[in-house]
Amino acid sequence: MDESIFRSVNKLNILFLDIDEVLNCTDKNKLHKEVMFLGENTHDRFSPDLMTNINNLIARYNMKVVISSTWRKLFDFITLTDILQNQMGLVGEVIDCTTTYYLDIDYRARYEDDPTAMSRDRGLQITRWLKERKYNVSNYLVIDDSLDASYGHESNYHRTFGNRGFDLESYNECINKFDSLCMEK
Repeated sequence: MDESIFRSVNKLNILFLDIDEVLNCTDKNKLHKEVMFLGENTHDRFSPDLMTNINNLIARYNMKVVISSTWRKLFDFITLTDILQNQMGLVGEVIDCTTTYYLDIDYRARYEDDPTAMSRDRGLQITRWLKERKYNVSNYLVIDDSLDASYGHESNYHRTFGNRGFDLESYNECINKFDSLCMEK
């Protein structure tokens, strides 16, 4: 089969997913469940309601998931995928994680010049993943509470907030954003 035909047919929608303050939040009225690893409480938690919103977004656009959360540094890929799918109820296929290497090597120099300078590391990690072209990406969305994830991905980025996580308002905003991105292509 001609590879160009294969690549055009098999395009994927990708969700770069953070976990903390996306799938959990500080709202004391929202139900949270603890995450267990090897029978022990990891002190990590998630909200089933926020997971439902992510699952609905994934299903709506048939998205594959790439983990950009710091949880990718705490657990190996197989364990993290198991936690997300079997404990937290993620319905989407987790296909990869972004690199764990720190890429914003100019941050310290920028910070010395401007103490308000922000890291761009997570955005650079997402850029690296996209440039590796492991998959034929049609469109992508970055959902994160950290502004560094927006670097280079401003039009594909949705920011969540710790007090709300990925609530229904975020879900509706992401539908509007992703629909717009799809129309541009």
